[in-house]
Amino acid sequence: MLERLGAFSASGPFKQLMTVCACDYRAYAGRSGQVYPKAALLEIALEACAEVEAIGISADASDAEARQSARAEAIARTFRSRRWSDELT
Repeated sequence: MLERLGAFSASGPFKQLMTVCACDYRAYAGRSGQVYPKAALLEIALEACAEVEAIGISADASDAEARQSARAEAIARTFRSRRWSDELT
């Protein structure tokens, strides 16, 4: 999902989308001034992927699956996801 949202792009569409989502969230009664909770979760997931990006797996087609798997594993470790952690052992 982060990849589809452009979170790994230098142009920043992900941050712009999070701003739009936060504005939409706050538009509902009783939410004015509140923090958009899902943005924090997505930001944590993005930070987990920073380790994978630092490794520098190339962007060619043969490494795309490896990069995506490495990102999923990094996020799973961060959130201690049972679904993915079972596959990690």
